[in-house]
Amino acid sequence: MSDTWNGNLGNQIPTGNAVRDGASATGLYTVDVTIPSGMNKECFTKDNWTTYTNVPTGNSPLGSMSNNECPSQDEVLAVF
Repeated sequence: MSDTWNGNLGNQIPTGNAVRDGASATGLYTVDVTIPSGMNKECFTKDNWTTYTNVPTGNSPLGSMSNNECPSQDEVLAVF
């Protein structure tokens, strides 16, 4: 896993750092609540996306995932 959005492949799960970077790299979402530094290298779960960003996690394919599942970058982008 890379610390940048573009450093990851679409089928990889982004870390907190990559999620922060992806907000500006994609322009599709914003980070609404500061992501704690302890999450910099951790996989982002659906619940994390809901808590820290404005990504519409009720849309498919995220809508069918449990809160503790970690969506790939492609799955996150598919909601837009």
